[in-house]
Amino acid sequence: MDSYLKLENISKSFGTRKVLDSVTLTAEKGEFISLLGPSGCGKTTLLRIIAGLEKQNEGRVILEGRDYSYVPASCRNFGIVFQSYALFPNLTVTQNIGYGLQSRRMSRAERNEIIDEMLDITALHHEKDKYPFQLSGGQQQRVALARALALRPSVLLLDEPLSALDAKVREKLRREIRSIHDRMKITTVMVTHDQEEAITISDKIAVMNQGIIEQFAEPDELYFNPKTRFIAEFIGMINFMDLGGSRIGIRPEQIKIASDSSEGHSAVVNDIEFRGSFLRLFLTLEHSLSDSPLIVDVHSSDPSAKATLCQQQTESSDTGISDQLPVMRSKALSALCTGLLVFYFIAFFLMPLVYIAGLTFYDSDGKFSGLKNLTEYFSSPNMVSSFVHSFTVSGIVTVVTFTLAFFYAYSISRIRVKGSYAFRYMAMLSLFTPTMLHALALIYLFGRQGFVSKLFLTWLNTALGTDFAFPFEIYGATGIIISEVIYTFPHAYLILYVSFAMSDYRLYEAAETLGAGRLRKFFTVTLPSVKYGAVSSLATIFILSFTDMGAPKIVGGQYNVMAVDIYKQVIGQQNFAMGATVAVLLMVPALIAFCIDRLIQKKQDASFSSKSVPYMVKPNKTAETAAFIYCLVIAICIAAVIGTSVFVSFISFFPV
Repeated sequence: MDSYLKLENISKSFGTRKVLDSVTLTAEKGEFISLLGPSGCGKTTLLRIIAGLEKQNEGRVILEGRDYSYVPASCRNFGIVFQSYALFPNLTVTQNIGYGLQSRRMSRAERNEIIDEMLDITALHHEKDKYPFQLSGGQQQRVALARALALRPSVLLLDEPLSALDAKVREKLRREIRSIHDRMKITTVMVTHDQEEAITISDKIAVMNQGIIEQFAEPDELYFNPKTRFIAEFIGMINFMDLGGSRIGIRPEQIKIASDSSEGHSAVVNDIEFRGSFLRLFLTLEHSLSDSPLIVDVHSSDPSAKATLCQQQTESSDTGISDQLPVMRSKALSALCTGLLVFYFIAFFLMPLVYIAGLTFYDSDGKFSGLKNLTEYFSSPNMVSSFVHSFTVSGIVTVVTFTLAFFYAYSISRIRVKGSYAFRYMAMLSLFTPTMLHALALIYLFGRQGFVSKLFLTWLNTALGTDFAFPFEIYGATGIIISEVIYTFPHAYLILYVSFAMSDYRLYEAAETLGAGRLRKFFTVTLPSVKYGAVSSLATIFILSFTDMGAPKIVGGQYNVMAVDIYKQVIGQQNFAMGATVAVLLMVPALIAFCIDRLIQKKQDASFSSKSVPYMVKPNKTAETAAFIYCLVIAICIAAVIGTSVFVSFISFFPV
């Protein structure tokens, strides 16, 4: 009779390194199997191959006689609990458990029934409305287990589920996992490097080393009858001794300490470790040629243990003045740097800001006028229109730039785009050029006598025999918007790209194993993972476009904005008080956007994990082609504007 789950000659290599070498393993229905071995032995890779998250080079994964080797992870119905748990941070406990059920398009009533059952099994009813960050490590582990079990999986896969927990919680949850397994009778495969964990919870253990299974047996068989020296040393402690011309292995608990020195072998006690219920003695046998100590475990209540235990003294060392000097110098240097930063902030930021704000309460003659400047500004129709123009242009620029930058960053970080490095550098070109230069380039390209407009009109009128005027007017709001989009694009792109890069790939794998399609992964994983970056980029775009004066001054024509008003009041009319008033008004929305950005940045930094796994791009020809065309068009547009600004610096013609 065939086994329920069967792995046949599984091999896997990463480059020239062979991780798995013809691994064969079987599991019966309802059995609990552990893959045990040191780090790098291939156990996690084997589990990922079973789950469908990794493709083997050779071999087959067979379940109930069906070959699952090339079945996508989303279609295997294998539940998996990741080492990091991979809980969706934007979803509650209930929503996390029901994620896979919703992917299967179950009715709300069916989903609620299964979710309630899982909450009962894992004792999470009181935490059902909490988010993952509000839970302890043990509770998060239960949620991940409940989410995997909710799908009634054919096989449950556990990737070191208890490694991140403290000893007491780990022991408790170990019993709970075994209890749930016995209750639901689901075939389970667990990866672990903890020998005690594997021995206490498993029906059978496969001990792996350097990509192969050295022995597959029940826990007691592995402990008392190991096939290789590696297994003997890896499963528990063991002493190897040369006795009677033979080399034998003896477990520490099998050696007895005799009260009579005439019995057995004499030994010297080198060290003693108190382990609670027992003492671990490190001995050296007399006349022994071995450098390795003989390890003996003695129960704490054993009279011989009490006779052997001695008090170990520890020496304390005094800390002299010489040891404290480096610390004192470090504190003095830190205080000096802090003082310089405070001085710089007050002298070059706070005081000028207070001075400008104070000017708003004085007239052009230097007399105190209260809110007269503010009232005068808003009573002028031209001033009000510039205020409205600033918000209108900045709003349009924010929407357009964010949309372009979002899909540009998404294409480079999530899709295998050819020439992605070149596209990254092209996106950042406008960081090194002022907006005035962008505006000048637009005039040279699309001005009334610009290169593009002149060539277009010449060709069109020659071809049709007409006298058309160029339909694209670069001066005014259109020119300002295009210039600001080019200016703010790299700032938005960099923020969004970092947000995409910092998102955890394991969330995508979790969604895939729960049956989520591409669109659902985009809305439930991608967007939530970059939401803080998205808000931060929106605030940044708005600040930059709202406060910029270069592009509006060059290409704005008669379309006034607040930044140009400051220029006119200060430079044109020498009215510093009114210029200060406009500057303060300009600063208010920018300051609000800045505060929002700082708040969002803090939340984003808190949401990032130092253990996040980078996104692993998978091949998709259709998406790759579309993304390449999109990035190429954006890069050409940026390069055309920047290239034009460089080119025109060598000529004396200005296309007015």
